[in-house]
Parts: sequence; C-alpha cells; structure tokens
Amino acid sequence: MSQHEPLKVYKPLIPFEFTPDLLIGDPAIDADHLAFFELAKLLNESLAVDSDDLVISSAIEMLKEYVDGHFWREEKAMKKVGYPNLQRHKVLHDKFRTKILDASATYAKSNMSIANELPNMVDSWLRVHIVYEDTQYRHWISKNCVDHRPLIMLAIEAEFSR
Repeated sequence: MSQHEPLKVYKPLIPFEFTPDLLIGDPAIDADHLAFFELAKLLNESLAVDSDDLVISSAIEMLKEYVDGHFWREEKAMKKVGYPNLQRHKVLHDKFRTKILDASATYAKSNMSIANELPNMVDSWLRVHIVYEDTQYRHWISKNCVDHRPLIMLAIEAEFSR
C-alpha cells in the first residue's frame, strides 16, 4: 500500500439492516427489499422473546406474500424491458420461494427450529441476491416499467398466473 492511499475502513455488517449499497433505484422495488429485512428482523426479535405462535406464523405468512408479490413485480418489469437474464433470475426466485414454502410447511408441523433459521436465511439470501443479481437489471428498468401497485395485489396476481 502506498503512503498516499487511504486506509479502507469497513463497516461491520449489521444483520437485518438495509444499507445504501442495496438500493436498486426504483421506489417500489427498494421498498419491497426494505420490507423483507424488516420482516426478517421482526421474526428474529419475536423468536428472541419467545413470542407466541400467532406472531411467528403471521410473520412467516407475510414473508410468503412478500416473496410472491415482490418476485412478480421484478419479473414483470424484466419481461417488459426484455431483460436477457430473466429466466436465470426467475430460477433463483423459484428456488428461494421453495425454501420459504418448505420452511413454512415445516413450521406448520410444529417444528420450531426452522423458524429460528429463517431470519438469517432471509437476510443472507437477500443481500447476496440484491448485490449480485438485482443490481444487474438496475440499468434496464425505469419507473414506467415497474408495477407500483401494492404488494398484496401483486401476490394475488402472481398466484393466479402460476
């Protein structure tokens, strides 16, 4: 290192924190990403204080809706602009959706241990996915190609489109 090169100071990663490097540039997509982190944080905090099953199962159900609605929002925008990596991106979405659905089914069978794994799984998957995948489409999309309707409407639409 030359004496004129500044020292790099790395900020430690804070779990469930939505940081500026995760911004895509579309208000709806960025809001969805933030909400994912907030859901993971809520689930983590609920588990830490031994919340009752209703809080935990509700957070898991919300996570499933967010996965469906958000992935549908992204995929619709990518399709609209002819994004060349749409199919690969969709495969990644489908794999994560399956993980969330499997975790939900496992939890429904009274297996609490899976709930303990979910917050960190969501946090780490989302960080990697945004940084390495979503940032690749950021220059392809614009506000007029992203469906800005509420996420629940998109989740319902996604369900009927499968």
